[in-house]
Amino acid sequence: ESDIKFVDQGDKPRLTDIINHLSDYIYLYENRKATESGVPLKLLVKYLEANLGKLSSDYMNHHHQMLYQQLRDEYEERWKINDLQSIRFRKNFLLAINSIEKLLNDMRYENHLHKDYRNRSMLMDFLKKTQIQCCVNHAPEDREQTGKPIVQVKDHENCIHNSIKYLDLLLFGGGGAYENPRSGSSSNSSNSRNIDPNSLPHASTIDEFVELYTDLDCVKQSVLYDIDADEVGPAFECYMGMICEEIEKNPNFNKMNSDQWEQLTEEVEKYIMRKIHKKIYPKQQSEEDVEMQSKLAKLGWVKPEQLDIKEKFRSEEMWALAVEALLEMDKMTSPQEKLEVFVDCISMITDLLTMNSSKHEPPGADDTLPILIYVLIKANPPRLCSNLNFISKFRSDRKMQSQAGYCFMQVKAAVHFLNNITPDQLNMNEVEYSLNVQYHSLDSDQVVQRPRSRTKVSHTGVVKKTLSDNDKSYLRSATNK
Repeated sequence: ESDIKFVDQGDKPRLTDIINHLSDYIYLYENRKATESGVPLKLLVKYLEANLGKLSSDYMNHHHQMLYQQLRDEYEERWKINDLQSIRFRKNFLLAINSIEKLLNDMRYENHLHKDYRNRSMLMDFLKKTQIQCCVNHAPEDREQTGKPIVQVKDHENCIHNSIKYLDLLLFGGGGAYENPRSGSSSNSSNSRNIDPNSLPHASTIDEFVELYTDLDCVKQSVLYDIDADEVGPAFECYMGMICEEIEKNPNFNKMNSDQWEQLTEEVEKYIMRKIHKKIYPKQQSEEDVEMQSKLAKLGWVKPEQLDIKEKFRSEEMWALAVEALLEMDKMTSPQEKLEVFVDCISMITDLLTMNSSKHEPPGADDTLPILIYVLIKANPPRLCSNLNFISKFRSDRKMQSQAGYCFMQVKAAVHFLNNITPDQLNMNEVEYSLNVQYHSLDSDQVVQRPRSRTKVSHTGVVKKTLSDNDKSYLRSATNK
């Protein structure tokens, strides 16, 4: 560490020369410490000078190179040991950091669950206690009561019963008509003079609304049809708007961010829809369900290549998972949960496509739809149409602008394809198609459950007579191909 050159640069110094020079110039190093333990450098030099002569002659040769080599080897060994200890220390340190981070994440999650549970408890308590005054009826929207009847949900101030036409109906039995859910009949005669104000279709609680709403015939039958002619869905959305307005006034909920608010409204919608589902969702298949299930059963022979599914995208094992997910749909009781089933099903399909595609050729809707059609045929859900109708009626258009809405439209497109399928779309002629449908219609009656008891007609004998031996052999060969 000193600038003094105590040996010639051209000579190869010996260890003894270095020690002697250090001893001669030791006064320059009086304040230096030789080791971290505080041993004075002077003392260390004297110790080396005294003991260096005691070494064996082997160490003296070649300027103490053997001693130097042994000291170096020992130092390297110590360095390796220290390095290993350092590595172990770093690993333990990283494990400790990971453990702490996991603990913090667990604490955050527990805190989130606690807040979520608290918010849900407050929300359920609010929904049970809050009075939301509204009127539920099936009547023309215009105040003259002359238009087409639709389902209406309005607050008391704007309800139909405050209109001049209704007052005339109530007091004098004048014209006009409306469906009273409490009585289950239309009021349009002079008997209306005896209407009890307490019998009006007014609700104060959610349970009362559900009762009045689901008592309307058009609401009861809304799941059976695709078209919402009576505006059943908009009426429910109107009631949801009333509830959200009341929730916004509550200090426990008015400080939420957009994501929290969206989650809260979803919980409210699930809470109400589960009650409505119990009342209106058909216990048996509708006629539309029966027709669809029969059609899918008759298409059970369709193979992936007939739907132009690329060979690299074919995986019956992965498709089986999508089929499994799709069959969970009927167990769900709210539109959100049913949509989540579609999302899960299509996500499995797109994951398979992504895994078998390159970055330069990402999969698109044209690749997804044929596989979804194939999965629908294999799953053959018993009440596919009822589920689609339930979602389209009670899920607002605003909330369908999402991944769930995209998946819903994909399923609708697949169903439309299956309803209008032609032999050309399966790359076969009409004779082949007819023979396959006839042959597989033998099993379709065993799959389909009729909505009401009817006299069952066995088609087995008819089809067997229709198919000759030549037709059967031709059909088998076409199916194998």
